[in-house]
Amino acid sequence: MKARDGLAAPVLALCCLLPWLGVASAAAPVRAEAEGSPTPVATFGDERITESSGLAVSHHHPGVLWTINDSGDEPRLYAIGEDGTVRAVLTLGGVVASDFEALAGGPADSLWVADIGDNDAERSTVAVHAITEPETLRSAVVVPQSYELRYPDGAHDAEALLVHPRTGRVSIVTKSLLGAAFYLAPRQLHTDGVNRLVRGPEAPAVVTDGAWAPDGSRLALRGYGSAQVLSAPGQPARTVDLPRQPQGESLAWSLDGRAMLVGSEGEGSTVYRVPVGQDAQPVETASPQPRPPGLRDDTGVGVRRVGRVALLVVVVLVVGGVAAASRLLRR
Repeated sequence: MKARDGLAAPVLALCCLLPWLGVASAAAPVRAEAEGSPTPVATFGDERITESSGLAVSHHHPGVLWTINDSGDEPRLYAIGEDGTVRAVLTLGGVVASDFEALAGGPADSLWVADIGDNDAERSTVAVHAITEPETLRSAVVVPQSYELRYPDGAHDAEALLVHPRTGRVSIVTKSLLGAAFYLAPRQLHTDGVNRLVRGPEAPAVVTDGAWAPDGSRLALRGYGSAQVLSAPGQPARTVDLPRQPQGESLAWSLDGRAMLVGSEGEGSTVYRVPVGQDAQPVETASPQPRPPGLRDDTGVGVRRVGRVALLVVVVLVVGGVAAASRLLRR
């Protein structure tokens, strides 16, 4: 996502404050103990890669990562070697890129590109494109299977695409301060019509990418400063701190499922390996106590949400005022 010049500072500041406001997750997360220090994997050295917004690990070519640029680039995937150089470029034939935001691996060595960005929430449909990863690494034009998708409740901005490694089920996680959710695609996608998404469980706020682990036992969703690992959508999560990045917008799992790989937009950005461990399963929260008869299930939750919204409004006003004052001083 390209941050608007006038709003970049307040939005990023607000995102940094979200964990402290208690709205970063639909299910209260538990902080994960450190599994090891993040280590750099590759630094993108090609001048064409300035807004890396999606990440996938190659199944055919050891040490190779696939990435895409955010909006503004041609519809293409870059194969990146361990030295950070481009090994090959795959151009999606017949595709017009609107706002590419995510890249995911799927069954049968498939790679899925998600054209799902919608900063102004005005698109009537979004799209995903699937190709098979080539066994030979060379630049080429490839024709994907393209699928048009529509939300059931209006347009949404999104930056995370999940493709289950065993079933191939596609889902999108919307990006929002409040009201974010998982949206599931039909089990069988069709190329000759619009595929209707179904709203699923609530999702954390401001998700910039996500991915299923290679064995499908858990998934990870990232924000700008941390990631959450959970066994399934809507389940309890544990939080993993991520290294500081200019604008962290990509996530993939290592092939062994022991670590997450996280990247960022920006020229010369670095991808880091963040150890998680195979045994780092989500921590279950205590079972809720029975409610007295006649007490609504949302009693208390609504009050907390109102309080959080009020606090968000205060933060937005304060940060917006600082940004406005800064602009006046620069005049």
